[in-house]
Amino acid sequence: GERARAPLAIQGPERVETLPRDGTGAAEAPPAPSALADVARFVGREREMDALKAVAEAAASGGSAKVVVLMGEAGIGKSRLVQEFMASMRRRGAGPMIGRAYDARLSTALGPWAEAVGELPLAETDEEAASGREKLFAEVAKRVFAGEGLPILVLDDFQWINETSAELLHHVVRSAQDRALLVVLTARD
Repeated sequence: GERARAPLAIQGPERVETLPRDGTGAAEAPPAPSALADVARFVGREREMDALKAVAEAAASGGSAKVVVLMGEAGIGKSRLVQEFMASMRRRGAGPMIGRAYDARLSTALGPWAEAVGELPLAETDEEAASGREKLFAEVAKRVFAGEGLPILVLDDFQWINETSAELLHHVVRSAQDRALLVVLTARD
């Protein structure tokens, strides 16, 4: 049988809202056969998509940083929702930066950031790492804000993020000051 879509929790700066399957919590009718024929078709997350677009618009028009966290069970469609949202934003001229965190045992310290903004300078020694941290953080922030339009930073599977990457995210959001920025994080419950 087909697995029912569970709610996704969308957390933003002004609210935390759990969005049920169809907005009422009632079970939805199964998709029409024509919808099943096109497996890649994106259906059933219009409300969540509208919420993401509204936060993006608020960030762009308000000249401020907005952070959205999409939380839900593994396989619920968080990454697919973000993929469709990014495609929509690309059509509007945005150039999203996307990085994915992996199980801490398998990832490098700033792996998600290297995926999102490009290769990062690596420190050769602990002393270089300590003194170069501020320069590195500043360089990443500079890259995030370098493009035209609304900068969109996506960090997928945020539950795997390490402390250094979390500190860098904090730095980037704080460095936004009065500039527009949208950060979208996906994480498992």
